[in-house]
Amino acid sequence: MQLHGKMLSAKPLRTIFVFMVPILAGNVIQQVYNLMDTVIIGQFLGAEMLAAVGTTGPIAFLVIGFAEGVAVGFSLKLAQFFGSQDVKAMKRSLATSLLLSAGISLVLTVICLATGRHLLRAMNVPADIFEASFRYISVLYIGIIASIFSTLYVGLLRSMSDSRTPLFIMICASVANVVMDIVFIGIFRMDVSVTAWTNVVAQIITWVLCVFHLRKHYPDLKLSMSDLRVTMKDIASHLGMGLPMAFQYSITALGVIMVQSSLNQLGTEAIAGYSAASKIEGFVIQPMIALATAASTFCAQNLGAKQFRRIRSGLDASLVIGLWCTLFASGVSYFLGEYLVYVFIGNPGAELLYHAVHYLKFVSYFFPALTVLFILRTCLQGMGENTVPTLGGAAELVGRALIIIWLFPSMRYEAVCLASPLAWIAAAIPLVIKSLVFVHRGVKRELLDIKERQQLVDVKPDTASYSV
Repeated sequence: MQLHGKMLSAKPLRTIFVFMVPILAGNVIQQVYNLMDTVIIGQFLGAEMLAAVGTTGPIAFLVIGFAEGVAVGFSLKLAQFFGSQDVKAMKRSLATSLLLSAGISLVLTVICLATGRHLLRAMNVPADIFEASFRYISVLYIGIIASIFSTLYVGLLRSMSDSRTPLFIMICASVANVVMDIVFIGIFRMDVSVTAWTNVVAQIITWVLCVFHLRKHYPDLKLSMSDLRVTMKDIASHLGMGLPMAFQYSITALGVIMVQSSLNQLGTEAIAGYSAASKIEGFVIQPMIALATAASTFCAQNLGAKQFRRIRSGLDASLVIGLWCTLFASGVSYFLGEYLVYVFIGNPGAELLYHAVHYLKFVSYFFPALTVLFILRTCLQGMGENTVPTLGGAAELVGRALIIIWLFPSMRYEAVCLASPLAWIAAAIPLVIKSLVFVHRGVKRELLDIKERQQLVDVKPDTASYSV
């Protein structure tokens, strides 16, 4: 298996951009089939069922995001071993990741199914959509294991500088998902929970295809029984990467839940409008997310190779690419947001349309902060620096909480729009400081190592002359 890749040698800007393009395409495809879910539900089942799905979003983000965060952390650990060109360590890491992922998914599923109704009540989900919301979210809980394993294997392939194969696999899974939605919802008008089942099936397809590809093209990573005998040190090191990533997802989700809980007090029209706007927002920020994923893989591999100057160059290149991603997201949200709402709701009322468009225009001003947040947070986490990203997540949570507590009683929907942008700014500040310090120290250490090696080379000829 060839371990040396362009991440460790080619020009950072081009390398990161080329690597992110398939990731972006894959993310967009995922968003498209998520959008298709929303479109099909809105067009065939109505705004009420759309609100039922929308109100479960923050809880799904909390739980599924925790599971996927663990998997992302594990895959970044694999990227570090890939950068250090250690096949045995990669196999040990894969075995540890599989065992921990299975255990975590089982625990999460049991807990979530037992507390599902209580969480929805705590979020003030309206009575007219409560049962539909519960049926939908319960299916997602059952599919946690598919979510975590599909994320893990996609991350594994990307950690080895392969972002194209996951793209092709996601295309297959997405086509299957859309076809099932059209058949079961569009034709047979089945329950809204069926769209959750189609998502789970799509994740299983992704998982299985990734496993087949890995077995065929990376035989050196085939696990034996001896590889499954993981040590406590392996478990601790992987949880040290996975859990902070998971908590980061969950901390962010808790803030979103607080916002959603307040939003639920404003009625079905506001919920549906915000839900549609959130879907559009999720689509336009995909370039930022893909860029952050590519940059974190770049940094993780170069950390394994101890190339801190390339890490600094990679961060600079990522921020340059991020500028263009920001312009795209802000432009689409501000100028095209109203037209995109009609994609989700065939005939939106004036109130629903107002809530959706107002949110999109407001947050478009703050996407630069979100871009910086995504890049620096994932890169620091990819390099094993988890404390400050977690603190940034806490700042994000506190920011949302303060807005809702202080401003929601008087500003209502305006406070909902303000919560995320201010949270992004609060989270980005400590990340900027930590990134500057970490990279400066790393570059200084790398230059010192180079100087010491050069001194050893210079000394050897003199030593030889004395021995003659």
